[in-house]
Amino acid sequence: MYRKLIICMATVSLASVCFAQVKEVTPYVRVSGGLSLLNDSTVSVSGVGRIGDAEFDPGFVIGAAVGLSLKATDPSINPDVSIPLRIEAELLYQKNNLDKEQGTVSGQNASLSGDASMVSLMFNGYIDFKNKSIVTPYVLVGVGVARVDGSLKASVGSARGSVSGDDTVAAFQTGVGLGVAVSENISIDTEYRYHMTSDPDFGGVKADISGHRIQVGVRYAFN
Repeated sequence: MYRKLIICMATVSLASVCFAQVKEVTPYVRVSGGLSLLNDSTVSVSGVGRIGDAEFDPGFVIGAAVGLSLKATDPSINPDVSIPLRIEAELLYQKNNLDKEQGTVSGQNASLSGDASMVSLMFNGYIDFKNKSIVTPYVLVGVGVARVDGSLKASVGSARGSVSGDDTVAAFQTGVGLGVAVSENISIDTEYRYHMTSDPDFGGVKADISGHRIQVGVRYAFN
């Protein structure tokens, strides 16, 4: 349900940007970083089905983006009212370690560890809710692609084993934030995002990827 909702929101938002009449364009760049919280991932094997859930420790996310701030109008609503919009291309990297599991198997010490990382290229649309203060709330949606890499290491006694794989899948995100103007050109963004991908397939092993990001960024506008 969440995936369908995000796809619909992204389609409607980006379509509204395309059909609006642009009156003013300001380019900008942005860098950001923050906390990545992945949801538990359901792991399944082709021909077998679900084999369990993978739990992740908190990780990190960093990103960089280039974009355009637009002052646009929608003739179908009111051609005299300006709509503050932004569109951007964003590159993101995030990494989370598996919550390490330890125990015993047949009386021998056993452990399970690994990590998941993701590189995403996203195309985002924003609506800024301009007001008379220096704080501007905004909403965002984005669609793109992500390369998901996963690795798993296991040991039982002196025996060791590892598997790894990667897959490129569709990616989606939505979020809310606050932009604080600290000068005419510089804004500090604080935001929450929910993101997900279509299920990556690591050679017959599938997992669902979704989670939360709390990010802080610096945006510089070339006024």
